[in-house]
Amino acid sequence: MKPMNRREALQVLGRGMVFSTLGLLTAVLASRAGAPAPRESPCEGGGQCGHCPSLDNCTLPRGLSAQRVLGKDRQG
Repeated sequence: MKPMNRREALQVLGRGMVFSTLGLLTAVLASRAGAPAPRESPCEGGGQCGHCPSLDNCTLPRGLSAQRVLGKDRQG
C-alpha cells in the first residue's frame, strides 16, 4: 500500500463527509415522509368513519365531522 499524501487524505475525508451528510439527510427525510402531520391521527377506517375503531380519538376534519353527526363529539 502506498503512503497517502495530504491531498489524497483531504479528498478521502471530503468524500466521507459528503456521503455521510447525504446518508443522514436521506434518513431524516425518509423518517419525516411517513409520519402523520402534527395533531392529526392516521386514518385507519379507509374512509368509513362510522365503522372506524379510532373514531373516538380522531382529530382529522372528516372524523370530527362524523363524530358530530353520530353524536360522539367531546365538546358537547
